[in-house]
Amino acid sequence: MAGETCKTEGCGKVLGKRNKSGVCRSCVARRVNADPSHRAKRIAGTIAMHKTPERRRLNQQLARQAGTYWSTPEGRQRRREMGKARYANLDTPEMREKCRIARAEATRLRYAREFAWLPVERREEYNALVRSKRLKAAEAKQIILASLAKEAVPETFEEKLARVQSGQAQVVPVLTRHHLQPTVRS
Repeated sequence: MAGETCKTEGCGKVLGKRNKSGVCRSCVARRVNADPSHRAKRIAGTIAMHKTPERRRLNQQLARQAGTYWSTPEGRQRRREMGKARYANLDTPEMREKCRIARAEATRLRYAREFAWLPVERREEYNALVRSKRLKAAEAKQIILASLAKEAVPETFEEKLARVQSGQAQVVPVLTRHHLQPTVRS
């Protein structure tokens, strides 16, 4: 079957000379691992193998050897080299720029998800309530949603007057930037 490709739809890997199944290794592994009975059998076998006293002793011995190697000067030097090799490409101006852009996009998406209820033009007001006024996020959200609800249905003068006359609201002086202004408060 030399030169042929994997039969699995969408794979297209070139198969080796000795392949008789017509399917590549990764597709076979994917099929086998998708079977729950095979997965359960494999897990049971692994658990049974690790319960034997011989295997426990071997695992302890291997862990001791690994611990002693990595604590030697050669082991520490090897770890250092491996770390430098793994992260060498991360400390370049291009990668730093890519990371900055990815973080900015992640922040934008998180804000869009968390504050889907909040119109963009009201974010500054929300931040002022939370940061400057030190309100809890839930309280600030209630305040903003209440103001959005009021804006959605503008109240006429007659409706305000009726609320004041019925005692549901009262007129209170509010100090604005330069003067007192009567406002109806519930």
